[in-house]
Amino acid sequence: MDNQVKASIIIPVYNAEDTVRRAIDSAVNQTTDEPYEVILIDDGVKDGSAAILDEYADRYAYVRVIHQDNQGITRTRENGIKISQGEFVFWVDSDDYADAHLLEKTLPLLESGADVVIYGTQYFCENGGRADNRIRKNISDAAYWKQQALNANLSTIWTYGTRRAFWEGETAPSEVARSAADGYMTIRIFDKAGVFRVLPDILYYHLVDSPFSIRHTFNGKRYLGNAFLWYYRLKCSEEQYSENTEACAARAMSGYIKAYAMDTVTHDLTEEDRKNIIKALQDLKRYSISGRIRDKLLCWAVLHNHLWLCRMYARHKNSKTKQMNKKMARD
Repeated sequence: MDNQVKASIIIPVYNAEDTVRRAIDSAVNQTTDEPYEVILIDDGVKDGSAAILDEYADRYAYVRVIHQDNQGITRTRENGIKISQGEFVFWVDSDDYADAHLLEKTLPLLESGADVVIYGTQYFCENGGRADNRIRKNISDAAYWKQQALNANLSTIWTYGTRRAFWEGETAPSEVARSAADGYMTIRIFDKAGVFRVLPDILYYHLVDSPFSIRHTFNGKRYLGNAFLWYYRLKCSEEQYSENTEACAARAMSGYIKAYAMDTVTHDLTEEDRKNIIKALQDLKRYSISGRIRDKLLCWAVLHNHLWLCRMYARHKNSKTKQMNKKMARD
């Protein structure tokens, strides 16, 4: 593989033996005539995924496999960037898949000067049904897309391709490494971009969450990542989009108090995490925040160390989550 590689498709893999062939097949069978590479990263898998990755590397010269100890998807993606050689980068999750024409349709726009190319997404269910799709507005204004990232209206990295140079040197903060890294990195990448292009074509297919997904697991770390991201959005918005600040402040406060409250039951935050939450909540007091009485009550409980109220909320939340997951599993 040399510096003539135009694009890198990076697929992090963790225990995905049932779906990873679909993801890899979509990457190796791209219709483009441009040279590209596929990077498969085994993030310490415990199932048969590793053997599947090696099988594809043996079969295709442009497929590379990295085996590593488990580091989580965020650090795995960062490792993928470090070894990638393409001028442009695209992401595919191991339970999703790309359209065969993804590179054929996006690379000409990137090669002609676009920094980011955004494309449509089809959501699907494992039983073969279609859940929904997302076609973005055909707007090329850079300020619009930067604000969309800050508003959380575009916060998944598999909905766009961009220059690898924008990813180089970027490391997501530890607070968002478990969840919310996509939103954080999208803000960072879009901030560097000047030229945006949008394709109305559906070029990516995303599996709708199962009840076992991290999205349906609630603990202190999960909420901390979400809160940190909204706090970051708040600080960015203060400089450029003041109309966003109230909503960002409210979401940040909600996330921080939930993180602190859930930790009274799950005990997964560090002492440094707890101190940072208190510091952030103290800072958020200077913003005009409207919203739920529950959130304001929990904020008061956290700041005044009334942990019994936090534990009551956490146990109630856990109970509701279990009921929701059971219902999703049945459906």
